[in-house]
Amino acid sequence: MNKRLPISLTKLFFTGQWKVSLFLLLSAFNSYAQQNHSIKGNVADGLNKVKISNAVVCLLSAKDSILVDFAYSDANGAYHIDKFKRGNFLLLILHPNYADQSAPILLSRDQTATIYNIELTSKINLLNEVIIKGEARNAVLRGDTIEFNAKKIVLQKNAKVEDLLKQLPNIQVDQNGKITVLGETISTVLVDGAEFFSDDPTLVTRNLRADMVDKVQLYNRKSDKELITGVGNGKKTINIQLKENSKEGYFGKLEAGSSLDGRYQGQAMGNMFRLKYKVSVFGNISNTGKLGLNNADSKSLGSVQMVQAEGPRFISNKNFNDITSNGASGIPLARSAGMHYDTQWNKNNQSVNADFSLSKVDINGQENTMSLNALPSTVLRSDADQSFRNEVSVKKLNITYQSKFSSSSSLKVIITGSQSLTSSSSSSFSANRFGTDTLVNQGNREVNSNGEKTVFKFNSFYARKFSKPGRSFSWTANIFTANDQNAGNFKSINTFFDRSGITDNILLTDQYKDNGINTSNFVNEFTWSEPLSKGLSLLFNYEIGWNKGHSDRRSFNRSASGLYAEPDARFSNDLRSDQLANQGKISLIVKKDKHIFNISNGVSLLHYHHNDRFTDAAFRRTFVNWNPTVNYTRQVSALTMLQAGYSGQNNQPTIDHLQPLNNNNDPLNVRLGNPEIRNSFSNNLSISYMSMRLVSGASYVLQSMYSNTINPIVPDITTDPAGKTTYRFVNADRNASNLMLAAMIMSKVKSLGMILALKPNFTNNINFGMTNGTLDKRNTQNYDIDLTINKTVASKYEFMAGGGPGYQRSISSLQSQANNNGWQYKLITSLTRYLPFKTEFSTFVRADFQSKTKAFREDLSVFLLDASISKKFLKGDNLKLSVSGNDLLNQNNGFSRTSLGNTVTQNNYTTIKRYIFYSLKWDFSNMSKASN
Repeated sequence: MNKRLPISLTKLFFTGQWKVSLFLLLSAFNSYAQQNHSIKGNVADGLNKVKISNAVVCLLSAKDSILVDFAYSDANGAYHIDKFKRGNFLLLILHPNYADQSAPILLSRDQTATIYNIELTSKINLLNEVIIKGEARNAVLRGDTIEFNAKKIVLQKNAKVEDLLKQLPNIQVDQNGKITVLGETISTVLVDGAEFFSDDPTLVTRNLRADMVDKVQLYNRKSDKELITGVGNGKKTINIQLKENSKEGYFGKLEAGSSLDGRYQGQAMGNMFRLKYKVSVFGNISNTGKLGLNNADSKSLGSVQMVQAEGPRFISNKNFNDITSNGASGIPLARSAGMHYDTQWNKNNQSVNADFSLSKVDINGQENTMSLNALPSTVLRSDADQSFRNEVSVKKLNITYQSKFSSSSSLKVIITGSQSLTSSSSSSFSANRFGTDTLVNQGNREVNSNGEKTVFKFNSFYARKFSKPGRSFSWTANIFTANDQNAGNFKSINTFFDRSGITDNILLTDQYKDNGINTSNFVNEFTWSEPLSKGLSLLFNYEIGWNKGHSDRRSFNRSASGLYAEPDARFSNDLRSDQLANQGKISLIVKKDKHIFNISNGVSLLHYHHNDRFTDAAFRRTFVNWNPTVNYTRQVSALTMLQAGYSGQNNQPTIDHLQPLNNNNDPLNVRLGNPEIRNSFSNNLSISYMSMRLVSGASYVLQSMYSNTINPIVPDITTDPAGKTTYRFVNADRNASNLMLAAMIMSKVKSLGMILALKPNFTNNINFGMTNGTLDKRNTQNYDIDLTINKTVASKYEFMAGGGPGYQRSISSLQSQANNNGWQYKLITSLTRYLPFKTEFSTFVRADFQSKTKAFREDLSVFLLDASISKKFLKGDNLKLSVSGNDLLNQNNGFSRTSLGNTVTQNNYTTIKRYIFYSLKWDFSNMSKASN
């Protein structure tokens, strides 16, 4: 029969004594047949031997940590658990005033009863450093937060937080510092609950000392709106909780190194912590490609684009400035510096968090690109060689102010400002052929440009809770302004050939382009939540937003005098746009026991108008967008969740789809507009299951997503006999679809001391397009499986290996013989061996292989081998001398293969190859009450 929850235990759960509720949430009760196995004993205070009543004695399955049974100790400290099967068990004893105790229990076939007496240590004595008998747990569950005990992890001296995270169950950290938990990327790492260099979590994980950490907390951090309304699951976040004796003092590191052939790297970081504030500064410089080029820097290297503020979906144009050159590959020189400050006052009811950063990245390189475009009767092959130089420097300031006026109202204000300066140049040569022989055109192109972009963002969030539980109001205001100026020269020579290979036409372009863009958004959002009954509530949301934009693009031809003084009206414009968006949404939230239903529907009305003052051309359009959603969450336990959901969404066209601005930057590819294009509509279904085990460290994830799009917006491409392509966008009469199936199984193999993670993945995408009047169906499938092994033996070695095979199937219905089907294999492995005399040896291997396909008839591979040997000096091992070799086999070849629409592309690019590097690193620390 099923075991009912005793009234006394129910009372204990709801009075906040979480140690019992932990296991009630973790485990479901199992029914057991009548058995004659039992365990009994007494619970006593280990210091004064006084018997302890009302202690909870839990019997767990040693295999999977499932709760088998439990009992309370009586007034005499006695407990008794019976009627369970034989096997291996873990006995866990909990009491609010005592430290937790656990012990393994093994009952053999012939043993029907055992006696186990327990002695607990008072928490008061524990604070006075009384040694606990028995092994404390590495992780506990406090509400919905998993808390890891950092003091239980054995690490090398001067280890960083990243080294600590790698040793925690269910957390994975790759070689670039990216953190994932249950397949979800962790983008925020807090320090004592406050953001710390929020743009780059590695500034926390790779600089903060592990010996300063008391606890590592993992939880779903809800947004301000989710907190006030109670709707939403939040995003997984890691909080680093410092030891009390590590909250005052200073620490940091200095590192410098170079090679004999011009590679160098330097890094400095200093931190001063006080009880009420934290100050940190850092500086980096590197041309090794391994330091200072974070995600924000990488994004800045691409084309400068309009950034949309949060709120209603305005029509966007992401190709206003179109004379910047490529910068996705090459040899980087990165420099960055920054400062962080945060403080609290007024009993921690008010706080300020500020970040300021400077960065500059220069990239130089070459690349070769070959692409195959499937046409109804042939294949258009394009070959291009390019050399480029890109520079971008960014200044950014972010200030967050929070004030809690009372227990029921609060205000949060975020102000962000940034300035970006860009300079780029490129020169390229391209040739297009039908098939492999017939040359139809070739071109030379040179682009030089300089630009400046300034951005200002203001966000405020006011929240108010009322005396009636569940009733709340919030107001969000967003202001966004951006000014983007870009100017430069554009030169190109395109030569066209007839079928016999004789020059048929030459098209010359020599222009100076001056582009200016101004855009501003102002969005207000109002949210009201209203409880209807216990477990039933309504959520009302209304947003209104205004968007104004001005694009002034001028092209000037070169005159006979050599000056760029002749305006080109065809490729110039003075475009002003106005948009007004209204959006309303109503949600019904049902909460019952462990079930949550969220049913909502939203509708938005967008009025769009633009006028080109240069040509007196005007355009008006109104869009209605619907957004129904249904979400279901089943909280099986605190660490096990089942989710399923449906969402529908209108996809409105962009200005490029409706009426693109004329430009001559690529005479071989000309964009046309389609004012009659309609919204498409996407239906999205998803289901996921996630579960974690604290004791065993195992985790399981199953995910599936499916979507189909009705009336999808697809390209309509026409290529003429001269190889010139014009394209516009239309609504297809076929439905596009996407399917994703993924899983992750992570488990610790105790007999081997290893953590294994297995991640299979499958995707299937079906899209359509028109090519020279013929419907083209494109089907892309990817099969991947990844196995990762981690093993660490304290003070001896750390080992990681991961990778696996993958297969891509990519077919176009027009030219199935030019498919990109093929196998690929990936392997990443690292080993660190700790040797005598404070010496350590490390090696890193990355191998990539892509097999030849029908489209590309050669294999591509890279085998990257890095190795280093280092020795530590000084009493605290805080001075480290290293000699390392990068790409020792000199095989770091840059390549990629992609498939998009009816085009498959292979790209080869410049990379950093072999060099020997010598470096010296010094970690320093002076925490006022800490002992190193």
